[in-house]
This record gives sequence, structure tokens and C-alpha cells, in this order.
Amino acid sequence: MDTIAAIATPSGIPGAISMVRLSGSNAWLIAQTLLKQQKPFEAGKITRGWIHAPEASSGATQKHAHALIDEVIVLPYRAPASYTGEDVIEFCGHGGVWVTQCILDACLNAGARLAYPGEFTQRALINGKLDLTQAESVLDIIHAQGDALLMAATENLRYRTLAKAIERLAIKITSLQGQIVANIDFPDEVDEPDRGRLLAHTREILQDIEQLVASSQRGFLLRNGIRVALLGQPNAGKSSLFNALLSEDRAIVTPIAGTTRDTINETLTIAGITVTLIDTAGLRDSDEAIEKIGIERSWQAASEADLWLYVVDATACKNNHLNDLDSETLQTLHALKPQTPTLIVMNQVDRLSTPMACQTVSMPDEAIQLSATTGEGLGQVQTWICKHLELLLTENSSPLEADATSELNRRQARLCLTQRQSDTLRRAQTALLQAEHTLAEFSLPLDIVTVSFSEGLHALGALLGTDSVEAVLDDVFSKFCVGK
Repeated sequence: MDTIAAIATPSGIPGAISMVRLSGSNAWLIAQTLLKQQKPFEAGKITRGWIHAPEASSGATQKHAHALIDEVIVLPYRAPASYTGEDVIEFCGHGGVWVTQCILDACLNAGARLAYPGEFTQRALINGKLDLTQAESVLDIIHAQGDALLMAATENLRYRTLAKAIERLAIKITSLQGQIVANIDFPDEVDEPDRGRLLAHTREILQDIEQLVASSQRGFLLRNGIRVALLGQPNAGKSSLFNALLSEDRAIVTPIAGTTRDTINETLTIAGITVTLIDTAGLRDSDEAIEKIGIERSWQAASEADLWLYVVDATACKNNHLNDLDSETLQTLHALKPQTPTLIVMNQVDRLSTPMACQTVSMPDEAIQLSATTGEGLGQVQTWICKHLELLLTENSSPLEADATSELNRRQARLCLTQRQSDTLRRAQTALLQAEHTLAEFSLPLDIVTVSFSEGLHALGALLGTDSVEAVLDDVFSKFCVGK
């Protein structure tokens, strides 16, 4: 294959070190040319040298030909012992934006071409260094913002957990398919397989697929995190709590009611999961045009959130008792969808002359006392979010997690499926359900079930990248950066 080149470190950002990567049959020759080195590199042995601009091509100026560009560390890899499975050179130079671009330009002028997004990892797939599920785990590692997704992705990359599960399913389906086909091709030598046994084995495969599909929602949570909306009436202290949870003054806080006119989103990490906090405009009846738009967006944010923190001004409660909330606040609370876990946060308790009574009778939600100013109760808010994070993960975990008697099951229980993987598994599931129906209907010819088995195997092959159309691969690798 031709030789590709790209900047492998974040481009456009100065740093201590930058890397330009070459991969392909001429990678070593291009590197020797740029370093003016006669002696071949030794695979795995670090070399240091100066990169020179190559002889200018007909389309380039001669001004900088042979000029020194940068002193670099050269990391040479010989095929197949490299990330891509090809000859690879990695130039590590000073991390300036311009000098890094000059090194890349030198590589391109010496005969390489600019890599497409994800092309290095795609070549690793083509050359058998990775399967498609591992390639997608590479993308998860790059984008992980918490330990949970990072752990799931690195385990799959290291142990091929999902791929091995898919391969086991494919072997089982192929075995059933083979028994039927053998009877069709050699009816005199091979007896027709027992239909009841085929049906039982098909149902076992469906159970295995269901266990994998069950981890799909967990994967969504790990990859996208959860959304926590801060709701309440104007001037209750939502923005103060927002800033306190972030440990920075992100939202404007003033004594004037209605300061927040729009939703503000910021993220933090709790228990290894990305949590998006959404500060909202105060919920109240208003005739002011801009405020009304902000309130509509608050309701929209509430409808999309996984958890709610409903902030109440403790000083507005009669007799310092939560049950004595004003009618407007109670009406708003009852208008919110009841299935969303809600924590009622009684804010500004530092301004009370006597302690607050937080035993609720009229509302089933949990309630705590808070002072966003002093930090009292902030840890309880974080603990509540963490508790419900764990509940969400437990609700959406694989059934294997309840009986993870082996290390293999424990890894499979921690799988984090992408949307593509989930959709493709469901295609296999649909095909196997059709096979189950055909086998259960004894009036139908047995050979019809081979069509459903073939469709299931095709879907499993698409999961691993062994039976994928080019459009699927292009979609997966388009999400990578150019140098990966």
C-alpha cells in the first residue's frame, strides 16, 4: 500500500513534543531521505537526527530545499510489528505548530500522501492487527472522560472481549447451519438433524445475544454520561449550587430574581462517569418575552435530564418546615414528571435563625439542607448523584454481572457497546428469532432456516469487520482524527 503521513498529536496546539507518523512500504526510505542517513534504521532502536527539507518538487519552491527543519527522535517499526502492521516511522520533534507542519510537509514532499481520518487504525484492521470492535475501543479510549468508559474500552482492546463473544456465537450458528446443509447435500449419508435439538440450541444462542444487547444502554451511559438539571423558582440559589458543584464561578449570581435567562451546561466527573450539570432559568409565570423563552428551555432541559435537583429557598418556607412550601412551588413540583429521581435541595439554610425541619409528608422525594455559600450539605448532594449513577448503571448492566463467576463473564459484563454494535447485534437477534420461528413451525421445510442463520452470521461478521460493506467502515473511521 502507499505510504501515508499525518500529525499524530493534537494539531494547532503548541506543546513540549509533537509527533508525525509515517506508515507504508516507503516509510523507512522517506525517513532516511529526510535525515540524510545512509545506514538503514534498526527496528525498535531509537535514533536521533536532523530533518532536512527534501529536494523541491516541480510544484514547490526551491527556497527551503535541503534546509534544516528540526532535531527529532525517530522511532522505527518494521512490519508486521507495528500499530498498522506496516513499516512505520514516528518523528518526535519540538511541539511547535509551525515546525510540526513543516515536518509533515517534508514527508509529503518526499513521497508520502496525507492520511485520511482514522486511516492508520483502518490499516491496522486490514492487516489483522485489530478487529473492528477493538478499533472502536481505540476511539472510546481517546474520547473517554471518566474511568468507567476507559476501563471498558481498554479491557476490550486488550482481551477482545466482545470479539470473542461474537466468535463463539458465530461458531454455534455455523455448527447448526452445517448440520442442516450436510443433510441437504448428502441426504443418503447424513441423517436429518433433530429439529427439537436445533430449536433448543437456537434459543440458547438467543439468550447469549440478549445478554450482550442488555449492555447497550449501559454503554450509552458510560459514553455520554448523565444529565442533571437544576430546577426551581427564581433566586432559589440554583446558580450558586451550580457553581459550588463545579468549584468555579461559572454562572452569574446576583440578588436579582431571574438573572439566569438561558440554560448553562458544564461537565464534571463523578464516580468515573461524565455528569452534565444544567443550570436553568427560574420556573414561574412570566409575561416578559425573553424570560418566557428561558423558562420554556428550562422545561425542555427537565424533560431530557436523568436526575433533578429541585432547589428551594429555605427562608421562604413557613415555620421552617418543608411541608409548608408555598403553593406555586408545590404546583411546579407536581407538574414535573414523577419518574425522574428528584432531590429537593433546601438552600440558604445559613440564613435561618432556627434549624430547618426536612421530614416530608406531602412529597415522596428526598430532601436535604444546603448552604451553597458555606458548603454545608454539598457532599450530600454529590453522594445522592453518585448513588443514582450506580442505580442507573445497575439497571442497565448485563445479566452476566449478577453471576460473574469467571473473569470472562466479569469482562463481558463490563462491555460498553456502541450504537453501531448494538444495532448490528439486534439485526442478528432478529435473524435468529426468525430461525426460532421456522424451527418451531414443523410444517415449514427445514432448509428454510439456513437463510435466517446466514443473515445472523452476516450481522456478526459486520460486528467484527470481516463481513462489512465499505460504507460501514468509512462511517466508523470517519470519527477518528487524521493521525490515528
